[in-house]
Amino acid sequence: MAASEPPPDEQPSPQFPPPLPYKTWVLKVSIHCQACKRKVKKVLQSIEGVYITDIDEKQQKVTVTGNVEADALIKKLIRSGKNAEMWHEKSSFNDKKSGNPNQRPEGAKSNENIYLLILR
Repeated sequence: MAASEPPPDEQPSPQFPPPLPYKTWVLKVSIHCQACKRKVKKVLQSIEGVYITDIDEKQQKVTVTGNVEADALIKKLIRSGKNAEMWHEKSSFNDKKSGNPNQRPEGAKSNENIYLLILR
């Protein structure tokens, strides 16, 4: 029996790195046709840290998930010739009437962090 190998009960457990924080950003991007949609998708997927892109052509709404900041996304889109800005949800009349500024409109998404754990 080898003296350098500890018994199975005393083997240290493997250390995993902390999970990567994912952020989801919603942007308003000028999209007029399928060619614009392809260009936006190509530009966003070329950015390091972008994992998921979802484009709603009718609303000109682009949802990006990844380990990247919104400023980097917007700058890259503007450099490629596309107008881009953060998507601002319009408050409904009922929210303004209630006087509660912290109340989200029904169906609005929160900016929640998503973590990815990679096991090897």
